[in-house]
Amino acid sequence: MAMLVYCVKIGKCLHPIMALQAILVHSTAQGGTIHKFTAKQGERFLGCYLGTCKFSNNIAEATADLASLEPSVKKSES
Repeated sequence: MAMLVYCVKIGKCLHPIMALQAILVHSTAQGGTIHKFTAKQGERFLGCYLGTCKFSNNIAEATADLASLEPSVKKSES
């Protein structure tokens, strides 16, 4: 498995902030996803919908962020 690492440059050295090994924790009927990542600061969550993504500090924040990215689904009246 490939691993992507975000780094910051401090002086002449690059220091890793977060190694990205995503774990899918939630998906929606509209196609949105929430992935969990492990960072030095603890777990981070990434909510994405149609290429727009936002990092959050917990699953509740990520769920709320994803809901704001996705269009609301209105059930048809029968």
